[in-house]
Amino acid sequence: MKTEPPEWFRNKPSTLSYHLNHPEIDAETYTQIKRIEYGKRLMSMKRIYFDTKFWVHFCDVVLGNPCSSHHVYIFEKLTKLRLEGVAISPIGYSVFSELLRQSDPKTRIATAKAIDALSDGACIQSPIDLLKQEVLHFLARHWTPRRDIGPVAHTVWTKVAFVTGDRFLHAPSMPLHQREALHKSMDDLAWSITLEEIMSSSGVEEDGDSTEALALFAKELTTGKQDAARDSDCYDKLLLEEIAGGLEPCLEDLGEVMSRLVNASGTRSIVSQEDKMTSGRMLRNLICQLFKAKKIGTELPHIHIGSALHAAMRIDKARTYKQGDCEDFRHAATALPYYDAFCTEKSLKHLVCNSPLNFDKLYSTAVLCKEEEVVALIDDLGK
Repeated sequence: MKTEPPEWFRNKPSTLSYHLNHPEIDAETYTQIKRIEYGKRLMSMKRIYFDTKFWVHFCDVVLGNPCSSHHVYIFEKLTKLRLEGVAISPIGYSVFSELLRQSDPKTRIATAKAIDALSDGACIQSPIDLLKQEVLHFLARHWTPRRDIGPVAHTVWTKVAFVTGDRFLHAPSMPLHQREALHKSMDDLAWSITLEEIMSSSGVEEDGDSTEALALFAKELTTGKQDAARDSDCYDKLLLEEIAGGLEPCLEDLGEVMSRLVNASGTRSIVSQEDKMTSGRMLRNLICQLFKAKKIGTELPHIHIGSALHAAMRIDKARTYKQGDCEDFRHAATALPYYDAFCTEKSLKHLVCNSPLNFDKLYSTAVLCKEEEVVALIDDLGK
């Protein structure tokens, strides 16, 4: 049975012929250059990260049922500032993931429209890609100190079609120049797709994480925290435990980072699964040692922030995990290093902005939870 493409697909750019006739730049370089140029443009604007609570309010604005005049003001003013190139609100993977949990197609589309209006389709890389990009940049900067390597913040941005990671069609039987042209044309196509178009596609399914499953996971984390509690616990010790434990599932990804660096140097090749796991384990141990020696600072924020939030939860013996905490921690790990303002829940703001973390000062990011605070921020941007 033949499946017709959606109507919006018919109006998308087709650049395959152009790239077939202009093969000068390889596909990987083409993609990299595009993202760095886009990253520079985004970093020239004020970036405001909204967690899901705020996007729900903006959804109500789009549907014509706002709960507060503040929500209308923030949405309309930020839309104007985005069009003027002053401010922008790119989403992260966690916002997309929580959007998929909305069971009502009407609200999902309305939320997607709100996100498109304020983000212009911009987003930050998925958590695992963000981790790999930060580690790759960190190692490259220290291993080749004389090489001119721009800020990592220029390399972490992309478009919503890639919010879960870069996905391209692989056709190994094609001649190389055709594969390269196909890759670049697919990149151009994906670059133009809006979140509303993604959400309106029949292939998008709801996220499988139910409220009950998240609540059970939060309970398990609390039980595990209590069972592992020791009188000798201190924040620094727990932080190192969280870093080591958090990197354990990422050994293969860390191995891929090492593979890129080693292969690029031309000294040898890391190709086998066993080599990647071994390299990943060595890199994990190196990162842990550097954190222990306090030689990393804010250079690996995705690893640092997520681990620190869990360590802060563990050191506070009276605090229990809530079902949304893990997703909230991912919001924070995404927002704090790369945005000028992080708009979130009151409880997360308290955890982030107080001892032992004090991340608002460490990462120079305003953390806001009240609508009045966001209005004040928007007013300052409009001056």
